[in-house]
Amino acid sequence: MTAQESRPATPVQEEGGKERADAPRPGTGTGAPVASRQGASPRAEPRPRSAREAYSAVLPELMLADERLYCLDSDTGLFDPDAFAAVPGRYLNLGIAEQSLMGTAAGLAASGKVPFVTTMATFAATRALEAIKIDIVYNALPVRIVATHGGLAAGHLGPTHHALEDLAVMRALPGLTVVVPADADQAEAAVRQSAALPGPVYVRLGRKATPDVGGGAFEIGRAQWLRRGRDVAVIACGPRPVLAALAAADR
Repeated sequence: MTAQESRPATPVQEEGGKERADAPRPGTGTGAPVASRQGASPRAEPRPRSAREAYSAVLPELMLADERLYCLDSDTGLFDPDAFAAVPGRYLNLGIAEQSLMGTAAGLAASGKVPFVTTMATFAATRALEAIKIDIVYNALPVRIVATHGGLAAGHLGPTHHALEDLAVMRALPGLTVVVPADADQAEAAVRQSAALPGPVYVRLGRKATPDVGGGAFEIGRAQWLRRGRDVAVIACGPRPVLAALAAADR
């Protein structure tokens, strides 16, 4: 679970003058402005970004700088089409048709484009697997598959949306670079770097916002040391496993 700061509730007056201690403190945990007792200007509490937010923000920027880049969507609701107004015709929402999505991406890549394909991880690894394997990977095409809701991030939608096998499936495909960022900053770096990588890339993202894990500059293909020790090495990837490993290391 995402670590959140625990704060005592602030007493609030009810009718009759009694204090009610279970009322939430105004502005706590919402990113709303909080004013100090001395009357200083309100300040906004920082809110962690999700990896999906980082991806949806950086991709239009990259597309503006590189006319080869395309965004192919599967009706995820992640993108605001207006964000692509400066690159008309290069944001394509193909709907919930994952096999066609991958085939279209392969065609674009074969014609010199670099498509970023967005779908949920479970559908990339199951419904669209044959198209990924045959159309994209076997032809070493520069398609970037950005898969959201990795693991149980879409648990509220039921087992049809659980992505428990996608990493095993994608790592078995020859020549496919697999990247699993641990936070929003790493996700942004992974998207930026993947635009210039040769061959196909699979980037796995979670759903919700999580704290930044630190570790300095992120580079695809290199590990990051987050804690130093002598007794045991814990290797983890992705937001929840890395946060769990850090919690264990800090005990």
